[in-house]
Amino acid sequence: MIRSLFSFKTALLLFFLLSFQLFAVNVTPVITDPIALEATKKERDKIFSALIDDPTNLDNLFTYANLCILLGDLEAAIGVFEQMLIYEPDLARIRLELGVLYFRLNALPSAKLYLNSVKEYDPPKEVLEKVDEFLEAIAEGKKLFFKFNKL
Repeated sequence: MIRSLFSFKTALLLFFLLSFQLFAVNVTPVITDPIALEATKKERDKIFSALIDDPTNLDNLFTYANLCILLGDLEAAIGVFEQMLIYEPDLARIRLELGVLYFRLNALPSAKLYLNSVKEYDPPKEVLEKVDEFLEAIAEGKKLFFKFNKL
């Protein structure tokens, strides 16, 4: 039973990772140099291979997600970060990353949900200030939306 459950989780993780790679870029990559871009893609592929052998390795998952961000694949990074929360739900840093990524994709309700959840983990003052900046931007965006829709 436990073995089949682990196999199911592993298969599910691999499905998500592979499906995200099919739709690779949803924002412009941070890296503009073609050689550096190719090197980053190779590094991401190397980490992906390591994840096949150890799909619950949080360090590799974190590295993979950050490489996806550099390559402009925010949705893949979101999928990996959410997978990490399945294994470790108390990762406030990952909740913050998810909030920021959803904000960048303009998925404001999801961004707000994750950003507010960071506060439950008693973050340092600097983190709390950053969270509040994003939450204020979300609130301001909603105000502007309603203001212009009334015109």
